[in-house]
Amino acid sequence: MQNTQNDKIYLVETHIIQIRTYQRSECMKKKTRRIIGIIGIIVGLLFIAAIIFGLVFSADVGKQVAEGILYMNAENDTKGNSVKHLEKRGYDIKSFEARYVNPSKETKLTTEESKLTTEEKQIKAIETQIATEDGNLVPAQIFTCEGSKKTVILVHGQGGDHVTNYPVAEVYLKNGWNVINFDQRGAGDNPDKKVTFGYYESRDVKALADYAKHEMQAEQIVVHGQSMGGATAAIYAASDHAKQTIDALVLDSCFDSMKHMFLGVWRDMEDTEGIPEDYIIACGNWYLEKYYDFGFEDADICEILKKDEIPTLMLQMERDELVPMEKAKEMYDAVASGNEKLKDFIEVLKEMPERMEPLSDYYFNEWIEILQSWKKQIFTMKL
Repeated sequence: MQNTQNDKIYLVETHIIQIRTYQRSECMKKKTRRIIGIIGIIVGLLFIAAIIFGLVFSADVGKQVAEGILYMNAENDTKGNSVKHLEKRGYDIKSFEARYVNPSKETKLTTEESKLTTEEKQIKAIETQIATEDGNLVPAQIFTCEGSKKTVILVHGQGGDHVTNYPVAEVYLKNGWNVINFDQRGAGDNPDKKVTFGYYESRDVKALADYAKHEMQAEQIVVHGQSMGGATAAIYAASDHAKQTIDALVLDSCFDSMKHMFLGVWRDMEDTEGIPEDYIIACGNWYLEKYYDFGFEDADICEILKKDEIPTLMLQMERDELVPMEKAKEMYDAVASGNEKLKDFIEVLKEMPERMEPLSDYYFNEWIEILQSWKKQIFTMKL
């Protein structure tokens, strides 16, 4: 009897021990699960924090890239640069301004200088502002040659202002052309201080082309862009408006793309080695598209020129350090590549004049005279 009672007590105690062991086990499991849950939350929060940090960091990188491009001229004396550039070349700015710019006088072209008629022709100059579709006011110099129905719009390059166009403007004026000379956005007196490698600047050219057509009654309009001004001219030339308005396009040492130009600067900067270029471009592109409604692809001239159906002349120096000859040929090949009518009339000029600054007589005697012949040409020069 005693043994039976002891057995019962033993069984009860064993059961209690089992219950307690189970309870402890469950408690440990709960604690483990709680710890794992806490760890999971911490890891998740750290992961989210890392993502947020990465996004914030990338956005900041994008902002620096975008604003570095847009405001590249913020500390750049574009007016002073133009003067220094022309003085270095030995060009007499004061002589040009005394002859053509002073609005209180009228300049006469001699018979030898003017190809319009055998009579002397007067040149008048005014300075004005022309409104664009996005509200910009373009500061422009308008030179009109008496009786002329031919107008060229000159688009200057990066780092300077309209003054850098004086040598080219003079050649056009002496050949009887009206000239529209202006400050690009981010340069000179243009109120828009952002540089967009031609994307928004092309709207200025559009407004000037309308002015030439409707206010000046021009029957022949040429857009002539140099360096980054070539990019502006090319972007405009690819538009439907250009097809209905202008007769010819001149790309003089044209930039090939905003991306290529940016990477050229990026690679020369300190402490950039090891940072993926695709990442930098992606960050900058995101910021530009989000806050400024354009991106790197919108200033890819090689792609944009595929829509250019305007008769196009390319001038390229073989020693150009910014745009190598292979890039120039790539742009040349891209011009209206899908337009068979234009593609059938490709003609590559073989002549290599010693110098094309200012523009040679060949330019006017051979090319300007055949604007309506639907030819595109590339003119290389060795300097």
